[in-house]
Amino acid sequence: MEGQVYKDVVLTEWELTEQQDIILGKPWLVQYNPRIDSRTHTTELPTPLAPVESGEFEERVKQGYYAEVYLMSIKKKEIEPVPVPIHQVLDEYPQVFPDQLPDVLPPERDIEHEILLKQDAKPSNGAPFRLSKVEQEALDNFVDDLVKKRWVEIPNSPWVSNIFGVPKKDPTTGKFTTRLEWIRSANPTMPIRWVIDYRHVNSQTKVPKIPLPHIEEHFDKMQSAKIFSVIDLASGYHQMRMKENSKQYTAFGTNSEIYQWKVAPMGLTGMPGTWTRLMRTLLSKLKFVVVYLDDICVFSSCFDDHLQHLRQVFAVLQDNKLYTRSEKCSFGKQSVEFLGHIISAEGLQVDARKIDAVTNWQTPQNNKDLQRFIGLAGYYRRFIKGFALLVLP
Repeated sequence: MEGQVYKDVVLTEWELTEQQDIILGKPWLVQYNPRIDSRTHTTELPTPLAPVESGEFEERVKQGYYAEVYLMSIKKKEIEPVPVPIHQVLDEYPQVFPDQLPDVLPPERDIEHEILLKQDAKPSNGAPFRLSKVEQEALDNFVDDLVKKRWVEIPNSPWVSNIFGVPKKDPTTGKFTTRLEWIRSANPTMPIRWVIDYRHVNSQTKVPKIPLPHIEEHFDKMQSAKIFSVIDLASGYHQMRMKENSKQYTAFGTNSEIYQWKVAPMGLTGMPGTWTRLMRTLLSKLKFVVVYLDDICVFSSCFDDHLQHLRQVFAVLQDNKLYTRSEKCSFGKQSVEFLGHIISAEGLQVDARKIDAVTNWQTPQNNKDLQRFIGLAGYYRRFIKGFALLVLP
């Protein structure tokens, strides 16, 4: 064979001599499926090329399967097609759908998050967690981005909480990376969820009694609807400011500096209530909208009404400088997923994935496990006849 060298091991039986010809029979032809050209007396072996996901590619590189990489691309999640009339409505409000949140503070609003401390509250100022080199580099990048957006500032605060990173699920493989795997990868650009340990601050906080919306009431409001859109607000809490006198309690420390938040961070007790109050203030007059935290569902009885309803919602969002994540929104659907349920003109159904989570739940081994299972199953109690009797001790 001319060209590249082909090597293989074929088990045969023959007498020991210096050289022998062999016939590669049908099993070999079936296995390798060579392209044989009788006119040119050539045989080509096809190279098995196929797309490989990032996680599998990384493992193969570690095992030495690849010497060179000529082209690598990351496939983005395809956005569901949007009906043309709705697309025209979206084009009327481009500011609501930025590629990323603007590098500016949210506007001043009447509702901002406030931390009210208990009377005997005491600050805690522990040493920062020890981080590896890659963790520290990733944290520095994260903080630099927050400073660029002007979301944090350097404080003079005795309240300092620790921060640590948790690798997010790989969008291409669907697998979670462990901290040890992250450290070994030495990759500071890996998608990370940064968590601030606000347990002490939360234990010293008085939480205002702000009722959260009742999910079943939301579903009841949408019973006669036929067209739905679900809008996801980007980094919800970060689109709301902290009250000036509460910023000091949000401080977190790195190995080099202390920062406090100017926008509302994740992890503070009472935050869902404040955000709910803001959403109610802005959207409660729109009777074709239900809001649960940073998820907005717009529902209508016909398509023409739905276009007008979307315009009204987008106008409110644009006027108040609230931004969405277009890749996580669904527009003009006859059925949508909302709060773990499938909503359609036919009624309310349980998301099949949630059913799997219940049916595949491991048998509880203690009271805590049992409470977790009852909490999950109880979310769908309206679909389970006699649920209250079933969970009696």
